[in-house]
Amino acid sequence: MKTCLLALSLISLSSCCSKKGIVNQTLKSSGDDFITILKESNTNMIEEGAYVIDNNKDLKSLYEQINATRSPNFELPVVDFKNQSVIVASMGQKTTGGFSFTKVKVNKGERTEYIIYSQSPGPQDRVTTAMTTPGIVLLANQPAHSIQVIIK
Repeated sequence: MKTCLLALSLISLSSCCSKKGIVNQTLKSSGDDFITILKESNTNMIEEGAYVIDNNKDLKSLYEQINATRSPNFELPVVDFKNQSVIVASMGQKTTGGFSFTKVKVNKGERTEYIIYSQSPGPQDRVTTAMTTPGIVLLANQPAHSIQVIIK
């Protein structure tokens, strides 16, 4: 009986300490334009906006900000900045839950346009009362100079 209880306790403890799955940052050769690296309601990005990262120093700074209040930390993705870039969008600091980025549409032209759609709770929606900082981080299969980001 003690052995059974001990085994159940160990199983319970090991499942509580699980680390979030890490996204494989390698884009498929099938022509994928991007992959979503991170989509969270608490990113520590207090300012609203969008930008494109084209170097490892800025990427490391972003992940230090995201991981400032998180344990376990998200791993820094490996990016080939000659052929790829990182797109970051933040909704800023919100006083409730219910805010998120819902989808990304890509329009190819002279510059590749990434349209990132956001969602806000309606007046009658039930939401949690908590400070949130919703954000999304994408790994794009284009260099930074060829990308334009629009939030809708």
